[in-house]
Amino acid sequence: IEKDKIIWLSITPMFGMELARVKITPEGVEILNRWDKSHIKKPLPWLKKYIGVEVDFNALQSLLTGNYFEIPSEKPYSISDVNPSKVVSKYALEGGDLKHDVLLDNFKPKQLNMSNKEDALTIIYEASQNIDNFIVPEKLNLDAKGRQNLNAQVVFSKVKLNEEIKTEFVIPEKYKIIE
Repeated sequence: IEKDKIIWLSITPMFGMELARVKITPEGVEILNRWDKSHIKKPLPWLKKYIGVEVDFNALQSLLTGNYFEIPSEKPYSISDVNPSKVVSKYALEGGDLKHDVLLDNFKPKQLNMSNKEDALTIIYEASQNIDNFIVPEKLNLDAKGRQNLNAQVVFSKVKLNEEIKTEFVIPEKYKIIE
């Protein structure tokens, strides 16, 4: 992750072979699927189909780095419970109310629940690691329920902080573009 610019994910299920590469920017999402030799380029709201709730780039960046965030909303919201271990807030959004429930451990999210009438997203931060005096996730579980369900365990490896990263995203000519 290059703060506020790019989220770069390499999906490597086993044996060190990259299955897919994902590039997320404030403008959108690109996925290079090495399994079926395809490429997808979509606007950021497209992710809602898979994670159940709509999030902007800053919220997604915070989710992956284990930082607390507020939902961007021009409409009023209410905070119903705040204490050192929990923050519960409710947002009035176009698609209905969104409940944002965060369990905290040392002021870092331990579990995040976001839900509305149709969809729910739960992220459990199972383990953290200390890198250069920053606490960042090492392992998290993501469970999204809605029109499509997604369950994933994310293990962060090769985490580097405050270093410039190379983000070449070259699409081979033989890859088909999926609309």
